[in-house]
Amino acid sequence: MLTHALIGDKGRTIELGWKDGARTRFHAIWLRDNALDGGTRSAGNGQRLITIL
Repeated sequence: MLTHALIGDKGRTIELGWKDGARTRFHAIWLRDNALDGGTRSAGNGQRLITIL
């Protein structure tokens, strides 16, 4: 279970804390590139609709 979420590096990363004490850190670019929302991926075929520089 998620216990906390912290934004770091001036909004460039998020760190998630878990009940077992583990921590997971994600970079904003990775999160955006892997998002599955309709603005990022085509619902019909999963094709990427954005370009990450």
